[in-house]
Amino acid sequence: MLRVGFHTNQQTSAPPTYDAGHTFHVMKGWWADSHTLPSWPSRQIRTPYDMHQTHKFQWLAEELPKVRHQGIVLLADTDTFVQCSPAELLERFAEMRSPLVVGAEARWWPAPDRHNNPWAGSTKLRYPNSGLAIGTPEAFVQLAHAQRTLQHFPCCPMFANYTSNVYSNYSSTLHSCMIDDQLCVQVALLRGVEYSLDTQAKLFLNVGSTSPDELVQRHSDGRWVYVPSNTTPCVLHFNGHHSAKVRMNALAPLAKKVLGTWVVRPSVPAATIDAQGANESKKIKTTNASS
Repeated sequence: MLRVGFHTNQQTSAPPTYDAGHTFHVMKGWWADSHTLPSWPSRQIRTPYDMHQTHKFQWLAEELPKVRHQGIVLLADTDTFVQCSPAELLERFAEMRSPLVVGAEARWWPAPDRHNNPWAGSTKLRYPNSGLAIGTPEAFVQLAHAQRTLQHFPCCPMFANYTSNVYSNYSSTLHSCMIDDQLCVQVALLRGVEYSLDTQAKLFLNVGSTSPDELVQRHSDGRWVYVPSNTTPCVLHFNGHHSAKVRMNALAPLAKKVLGTWVVRPSVPAATIDAQGANESKKIKTTNASS
């Protein structure tokens, strides 16, 4: 059984039913419904939403024992399309041979270090994105602990202010930290967490760091292909702000027509299909790619 966690207080759509009645088992919750969020100076909070989302791994680590789930868990943001069955997603995760796989993107956001890059490499997708991760319950607990034990969590140290090449030995002061869910994940991953990045988009694609030409729809089954690696990601994450959500809304009607594709969030009101969305629709391409 594959359980999917959404840290949200918004509506999500029901997942499809696949062969033999299999489906995704959904768990939803919102940390602030049962916990008091800490008070911080506004200059250290990137957005109010980030204060909430910084706690999503804490929420998951607290919820998993309640449901007594010992299998694999997918933690995803809601601005996503799922285009694999639970069985296919689990099979691809097993091929990664890692207790935790985190989605990668092309841009180091939000606080890159200009002098030290722990994710240097030749692949375009190489920087951790906090919107998609899959792993064992133990791996998520390890990541949540690595975050929670940061000196000023949920205010996490910005990479540009690190004083050592060894990222686990950082100097974090209140004036050099920021409350941002992605920053806090990136910092925690470098504190002894065992994980892999999905640099080939076999499981995940963070669409916000791709160009329209890099994501095309395959003729044979309607699923979306990431052109640079010729892979069919199981989950598409439309990370980013207005333009990414407009792109998601433009593609959603096509995705809903594909058998077995799960458009998690029915719509994003802040990104209605306007003139910009119409332009995105015109950029949609199809392909006969086979993988």
